[in-house]
Amino acid sequence: MASKPRKELSEWDKGRIEGRSEYIKDIEIGHELNIPHQTVSSFLTCLKTRQSSENLPRPGRPQITTKAQDKCIIAAVETNTRVPLALLQNIVNVSASTSTIRRQLHEDLIRKWHVVKRPLLRNEHTKKCLMWALKYQHYTRKN
Repeated sequence: MASKPRKELSEWDKGRIEGRSEYIKDIEIGHELNIPHQTVSSFLTCLKTRQSSENLPRPGRPQITTKAQDKCIIAAVETNTRVPLALLQNIVNVSASTSTIRRQLHEDLIRKWHVVKRPLLRNEHTKKCLMWALKYQHYTRKN
């Protein structure tokens, strides 16, 4: 299963940490708020050095798809489960590559793979399989 993306502290949590930091230790704040104490400690050191509780902008290329397009992709994937990503790209009508669509699915913890084609079992196959299982049901590894 894909790992969940990390969450940033909400403004509410930042305020709660900042308010308690004057009279409680970092570890105790973490226990009280159910936040890892390392997160509390890192937030307070950043607060002291930068004099601001705002998060710094992350480096990297901006996302090609919008939030609305992301929701459209997810809805299309959930309704068209047997469609490959290349065809899904045409269904959604988004100017994004299949890798971008795959990355979006990964972020939302959705897995998509090709269905393996298997031969169908006929009645004669199931009867033979059952006969074999009944014949060898008493066998152990020692036999």
